[in-house]
Amino acid sequence: MLKRKVSSTFKRKITLEIQERIYPLCINCGFERELIRDRVRSGLAAARARGRRLGRPRVSVDGLRIAELRAQGRGWKAIAAELGAGVEMILRVARQSD
Repeated sequence: MLKRKVSSTFKRKITLEIQERIYPLCINCGFERELIRDRVRSGLAAARARGRRLGRPRVSVDGLRIAELRAQGRGWKAIAAELGAGVEMILRVARQSD
């Protein structure tokens, strides 16, 4: 099979034609992204104004309870499931209470 060498001017011409066709789409996509961002921010601001609490709900975990469950031979995942928290949070609280 013969390979042809493609000249750099041909490559440049192709890429310029592609850029001319894609550029208007890119501008439109950027504009659409700005509209979405503005809608999300205004929605969050409205929720805050109504007194809504945003974000992940706080979970309080007792370090002594973790120690009790560990003394019973429970695993980290079982403790997390029982206390309704994530494993990483249980580990963090256990390290802090040591």
